Amino acid sequence: FHINKSFRDIVKKEIISKLIKEHLEDVSYDAKAFIPVSKIIKTGIIKSPDKSIAEDYIKGIYKGIGFEVCDIDYQELITSPNEHHSSYETYFKGRWYIYTFNRIFNDELIIIEKNGFGHIKSNLEKIETESIEFNQKFSVYATTQTFGFYIITSTMIERLLEVEKMHHGRIFYYLSKNELHVGIDDRKDYLEISLKKPLSQERLSPIISDIALIPAMIDRLQLDQSKFVSAL
Repeated sequence: FHINKSFRDIVKKEIISKLIKEHLEDVSYDAKAFIPVSKIIKTGIIKSPDKSIAEDYIKGIYKGIGFEVCDIDYQELITSPNEHHSSYETYFKGRWYIYTFNRIFNDELIIIEKNGFGHIKSNLEKIETESIEFNQKFSVYATTQTFGFYIITSTMIERLLEVEKMHHGRIFYYLSKNELHVGIDDRKDYLEISLKKPLSQERLSPIISDIALIPAMIDRLQLDQSKFVSAL
């Protein structure tokens, strides 16, 4: 176990860090750091964990858009009916992204994939879009109908469906102030290399794909366009 952990630490520090800096500019990486739980649960779309495991914190700027990313494994304590046994069960495991832009929105928007859980604030209105496919996949809530449709245009619907195809598992979006939170609950450990086989370029390919997802989200959702960049 100690050897595996030591090898993993070396891989993270020497190889993963180098790959991230090769594929992203203005970026920093800390394998042991993470986005604070308080910053994630303030969105209101995910409950506070009884136990939190998080790592692989990446922070940087791409096309003028700031980003923070980390792996999270949020667990709740489950007690058996007879209260003789308790165990932790994972309710969210995957990646959490926070994108920061110049424009500040005073409203809130939540998009949750329908096969997932989610906490919805009582002050938000449910939005039905013009897309049957989108409505079947996602539930949308916003402070007002006007704000909901300002963000969820037909073009944005297409982009969100593209992002959905890029990922397995459940997707959560939360937009407010100058931040877009994106949670991907796909039960995956990102930026991990198995110790069972020798390192090779082919085995690094999934790591590069994990890194590429960070700017891909900005590109697909066009977060660098005027709607998100132009300050009010």
